[in-house]
Amino acid sequence: PGESINLPVWIVNMGAANGRDVYGTLHSVDSFITITDSIKPYLDIPGFDSAYSGDDGYHFMVRPDCPDGHLIDLSLICRDSYDSTWRSFFSLKVFATILHFHDAVVTGGNGNTIIEPGETVSVRVNLRNSGSVGLNNATAVMTASSPYA
Repeated sequence: PGESINLPVWIVNMGAANGRDVYGTLHSVDSFITITDSIKPYLDIPGFDSAYSGDDGYHFMVRPDCPDGHLIDLSLICRDSYDSTWRSFFSLKVFATILHFHDAVVTGGNGNTIIEPGETVSVRVNLRNSGSVGLNNATAVMTASSPYA
C-alpha cells in the first residue's frame, strides 16, 4: 500500500505469423490502484518469439488504504497493425504491515508502574504486526491527549 509500482512485462507471440507494430495497454477497474503509464510499444514480434516492455514498464500507484492480501486484477490488451487483439488476465497480491497496540510498560516514578501526579516516567509501547509482511526500522511518535501530561 502507498507504493508506486513499475511493472516490466514480457509478451510472447504464440503463433507462426509475425506481429507488426504491437503495443500493449494495461487496464484495471480496481479502485485501490491508479494506472499512470498504461501503454507500451513492443514493435515487431516474429512468430514464436517474445518482446519486452523495457525496464521502464507499466506504472501504477497503490492506494495507502489497500488492504493486506488484496488481489489487484489486471488485464493486458495487445494489438497489432493488422487489428488483431490479444487479452491476458493476471492478478498481483498486495502485502501490507498491520500494526496493533499490544501493551505498554511504565518505568520510573516511584517504581509502582502507576503514573501519578508529579512523577516523571518512561512508557514503552509494544506493537504487534498481524500483516503478511515484516516491518524494519519503524519509528513512532507518542503524544498525550490529556491536558495534565
